[in-house]
Amino acid sequence: MSRPAPEFMPGDRIAYSAAFLRSTGQHSGAAPSMRATVTSVGSPISKSAGAIVQFRTDDGFDSGGLACNFTLVSRIAADAARSN
Repeated sequence: MSRPAPEFMPGDRIAYSAAFLRSTGQHSGAAPSMRATVTSVGSPISKSAGAIVQFRTDDGFDSGGLACNFTLVSRIAADAARSN
């Protein structure tokens, strides 16, 4: 049984989740240190995937992804410990 995806709101500060980074083998490089601000949130695709989240990185790039691949910056350590 999968966990429900996190719910984000515009203005939230996000980062890629530890579980997503491990599953894609991104232990170094730009992805682990990426921080962004949510600019918009679409309708949920499913309970486990969540919504498509649009965001602007601290470097000024606009992008988007599934909510299940992100965590709030304030929860990075807690989520990393939980996903082990």
